[in-house]
Amino acid sequence: MHFLINLFSKIKIDEDKSPDIFVRKIGQFPAVEKMPEKEVYDYLSEEDKENYKKALSNLSVSYGIGAFAYFRRIIENEIKRIVEDISQLDFDGSDKVKLALEQYDTNHQMTNLIENINPYIPQSLKEIGTNPIKLLYKQLSGGIHEFSEEECLTKATKIDVVLRYVIKKVNSEKYEIQSVKNAMQK
Repeated sequence: MHFLINLFSKIKIDEDKSPDIFVRKIGQFPAVEKMPEKEVYDYLSEEDKENYKKALSNLSVSYGIGAFAYFRRIIENEIKRIVEDISQLDFDGSDKVKLALEQYDTNHQMTNLIENINPYIPQSLKEIGTNPIKLLYKQLSGGIHEFSEEECLTKATKIDVVLRYVIKKVNSEKYEIQSVKNAMQK
């Protein structure tokens, strides 16, 4: 492992004096990586796999603004795909979710898509008492610089929990239904 460090003194270094010398770590190679859960990681697009690793790395060293910025980007990129996957599930309301997606494809208004699917998302996603898709989408409002480092850290940590929950729920239902359909066909 290689480290990039900065050595400095607050006063001019002179042969006659022994000033205080400070050492500051700037970076390291290879960078510290926290590997995400496989199920979540595999779900994400290639771009968002890297964004997610960076978000987790920022979280691991309590860089809230950095983590929050990466999670916002992930949500922007993945939310439509999550809704598309929900529309493929077999539940009362999937046809309404598909219709909302068709409307989104013509008007590209994500707010309308989120509002239109709200009453129809599967019950399994409502187990937490609210629509987690809507909750994730709400995190896109407000600029990063409106929040303090601590607020961004708190928000990023909570976004990670909700995002993992949604991806796991959608994945488990998607694959459970597929395995049941395959078993019934055989």
